[in-house]
Amino acid sequence: MINYKSILRKTVFFIIIIVLGFVITETCCYFTVCNLYKTVIQSHKNIKGFDPVLRYQKPIYPSYEERKRRLRPVIMGNDEKKGSVVLFGCSFTWGSFMDSEQTFGGMINKYTGMTVYNRGLYGTGVPFMYYQLNDDNIVSEIKNPKYIIYTLIDDHFYRSLTIRSWCMDSTIQYRYKLKDGKLVLQDPKFMFLYPLYSVFLIQKYFQDKEYDNSEYKEPFIKMIDGSYNLIKEKFPQAQFIIFVYQERGWQIGNNQVKNDIMKHFEDEGIKVIYSDDLLGKGKLEEQKYLGPDNFHPSPEAWALITPKLIKKLNIN
Repeated sequence: MINYKSILRKTVFFIIIIVLGFVITETCCYFTVCNLYKTVIQSHKNIKGFDPVLRYQKPIYPSYEERKRRLRPVIMGNDEKKGSVVLFGCSFTWGSFMDSEQTFGGMINKYTGMTVYNRGLYGTGVPFMYYQLNDDNIVSEIKNPKYIIYTLIDDHFYRSLTIRSWCMDSTIQYRYKLKDGKLVLQDPKFMFLYPLYSVFLIQKYFQDKEYDNSEYKEPFIKMIDGSYNLIKEKFPQAQFIIFVYQERGWQIGNNQVKNDIMKHFEDEGIKVIYSDDLLGKGKLEEQKYLGPDNFHPSPEAWALITPKLIKKLNIN
């Protein structure tokens, strides 16, 4: 005779064990991610003008409207006669570990007097630029752009495939998937899984030196090409530039895939500028050009790069 009560008790016990195991794992993963980026948190606390909304400390799940509120641009200058410069990118552009006037945008404003729209944000990449250029409300805020610069680092290739999650803040990173050859926006789901997902991504990033393979080639190209087409449509007077910030990660993995991708963009008519060509090979790996985490740029890095880039592009 089947003992249904015994089966039910065992089933309930098994479910409880699974749930407890998941909660414990998630908690451990959450604190692992937070500890990995404790340097980021502490460094930002003492920086003038740091926006507390963007701290990594609270495990919150923002609504769509809350995420939109976080994406307000940093605008410097107001001389519309000179035109403007729009910057896209990640934390390198956004300006981790530095005050606004020390960022890439701050330096461009300092040397040219032009209005700068800093639309970069930490943890993001090409999908976020493509998302913003598809948003008419965001586009309408940008006035008279002459130059649109995307700062590319090695990790952006990987970010074209997946959401980068830093302590739940991946909810501001939008993800696109290829469906029937087209890019389809995927709003983040299953956010309660992100701490576990974050640890997986971090381990993959630091341990798997071959992550940058041909998987990302098609979505990455489609998002850059899509962004370029949107720029030509909405800002026909603007020049689109990809500035390749060759930090140490650029040398990891399959460089041939990267080279093929960048050649495609140059063939499409996009201007591509490499930091090694601008400054000399390996210059940005010198200690004085590294931030406190030994990865992000220091203020000295952008102070070195910006005048040379302005001269090369003849920005005035």
